[in-house]
Amino acid sequence: MTIATPVSPAIRTLDDAHSDLTFAQWSHRLTDPTLPARTLGRYGEAATCQWLRERS
Repeated sequence: MTIATPVSPAIRTLDDAHSDLTFAQWSHRLTDPTLPARTLGRYGEAATCQWLRERS
């Protein structure tokens, strides 16, 4: 039996609507003190990927 883990709206939003944010926009989001640890980690990974994309 598989138990589905609910996906928070913040994580779903990360995958959908925010894929075109710049590194500066991602890094600004990382300063939100109310972010849950998992979301902070996902935002950090997204910021790192965008940083690498912007620097080829």
